[in-house]
Amino acid sequence: MRPRFVRPPLHSPSPAGFTLVEVLVAIVVIELGLFALTASSAVVIREALIVRARTSVLDAARNRVETIASSACAATTGTFSSPTGIQEVWSARLVPVSTREIRDSVTLTVQRATRTVVLQTRTPCTP
Repeated sequence: MRPRFVRPPLHSPSPAGFTLVEVLVAIVVIELGLFALTASSAVVIREALIVRARTSVLDAARNRVETIASSACAATTGTFSSPTGIQEVWSARLVPVSTREIRDSVTLTVQRATRTVVLQTRTPCTP
């Protein structure tokens, strides 16, 4: 009896690897995820810069109001421009009943957007 030759099947029922299409789809999905992660990181960084700028503007306005409030009770006005782009305009005016009204406006441009903070308060004039 002669041995019989058996051919292996052309397509095995369970492939041992991934097809080219599966690999390409996986790469596209991973790229889209990385792109979304990068875009959201850029937004977070931009928002952090804006918050930092608002904080510095608010600090500048608060410092100016505290400085004017601790000085002699008189009407005054002034402006200030820093090299970093902060522009400040303040005024103190006397109002009836021994009180002074202090107003400070600070403006800063960040990420092509202008941010303005205005602080206004009244303090008693002490003799």
